Amino acid sequence: RAQSVAQVEAAKRMHLALERQAAVDLLTGLPNRRALEPAMRSARASAAAEDRPIALMILDLDGFKATNDTLGHLAGDQLLRAVSERLSDALAEDETLLRLGGDEFAAVLPNVDNETDVPEAAHRLLAALDEPFDLGPRHERLRTSIGVAITGEHSQPEGLLRHADMALYEAKRAGGSMALVFEPAMELRATSTSTMTRALRDADFDAEFRPVYQPIV
Repeated sequence: RAQSVAQVEAAKRMHLALERQAAVDLLTGLPNRRALEPAMRSARASAAAEDRPIALMILDLDGFKATNDTLGHLAGDQLLRAVSERLSDALAEDETLLRLGGDEFAAVLPNVDNETDVPEAAHRLLAALDEPFDLGPRHERLRTSIGVAITGEHSQPEGLLRHADMALYEAKRAGGSMALVFEPAMELRATSTSTMTRALRDADFDAEFRPVYQPIV
């Protein structure tokens, strides 16, 4: 019986260890996408006592693909590890950095003041990646875009992530190297674009379109 209890305990420890590993990005050692929702819920619970919102920031490395393509995956991995170290150093102790996958990172900020904490944190993250990275004989610079979403009264993690992604898209569309906070108008533009894209994809061009030619003189 003692052996059976020991085996059960060992199995439980193994299960817990596997769960922890599943929530960790193996390349950088950061929490991964699976840890994002628990991190946001934990921050929300912490912020509830102060009756203050939390912020989610999604970061995208605009120049990473070119580096990865030209220098190879080993250099790309080295660059991602260096990025994760700089971002970790730039965040406060109660702020959580995650790697969502590829060249996309996230930061969860509890107890934020919209007017001061969010712009200050975004500036810290952008400044952390402003200096070039040494990759052997080359110095690589990255342009970084950040999308920010801030919780409202009934915000859920999945809605917060969607809003941060929309703000990130707007930041990249505006040229990158900036941080934008989600605004409702962004969702209207995204919905309109999606509706038009689906309509064009499914359209009967012979029946629904009439080409008009304008001569250029």
